[in-house]
Amino acid sequence: MKTIDVKICACTSCVMNGAMDLAESVEGLRKVRNELQIDADIRVEMSKCIGDAGHGEHSPVASVNGQIIHKADSETLMEKITELAK
Repeated sequence: MKTIDVKICACTSCVMNGAMDLAESVEGLRKVRNELQIDADIRVEMSKCIGDAGHGEHSPVASVNGQIIHKADSETLMEKITELAK
């Protein structure tokens, strides 16, 4: 089984711009991965300052298996996770 590591920045700027919504979306995906036939272990971690420090204008920031996504949204994050899970 593949492992997909998702990190979501929890700095103030990212939280104010939707980081917690991203975390909830990924957790929701983890719960329904069997129904969606996603054969991967999805690990979610909240982390402070992913990528460059002071990334306020690029927030929220997330990474999927080390690939940093600036101005992340749930749709982009879900697409990346499901792409890697195939």
